[in-house]
Amino acid sequence: MNDKLQTVVGKTITVKGEIVGEESLTIEGRVEGTIALENSIYVRETGVVIANVTVQSIIIAGSVTGNITASDKVEVLRGGIMVGDIKSPRVVINDGANLKGHVEMDMSQEKLLERQKVAAEAAVQAAKPIPSTRIAESVIPKISPTPSIETTPVESPQVPPSEVIESQRRAFGGILSRR
Repeated sequence: MNDKLQTVVGKTITVKGEIVGEESLTIEGRVEGTIALENSIYVRETGVVIANVTVQSIIIAGSVTGNITASDKVEVLRGGIMVGDIKSPRVVINDGANLKGHVEMDMSQEKLLERQKVAAEAAVQAAKPIPSTRIAESVIPKISPTPSIETTPVESPQVPPSEVIESQRRAFGGILSRR
């Protein structure tokens, strides 16, 4: 597989049938049928695809109608239109993109088992009882008391309620009703 090899379906080209290959494909024109590539597809703004697609990754700036199965990633850019189902481990739907269909973020059996194991370990940890405070007290070292500092209480000035209400009326422009 050579990432530098790339085929372009130009703006005025229409391809009907099956496209199979190993290199990347950029679609600026129209493709109808099926596409099965081992690399990536870029559907430009002018590109129209009416096909079921099996690919490593696809970026959609134009329009795709059909189901997509991607082994790596599907991304629908702003202004891109995707009508059909998507099955891929990574899916990015950008702000302003259009999608009508279902998305299944498929993951490998290995990743699924790993995530289930992590979830099970978290559940076991959550189910363990919280140690009592007596145990915690014995673990936390005793801190010697700090010398007390004498303070004198400060009295706050008392404002009559009528002055408070009047200041609130002025602040809120008469919104508060008079009592």
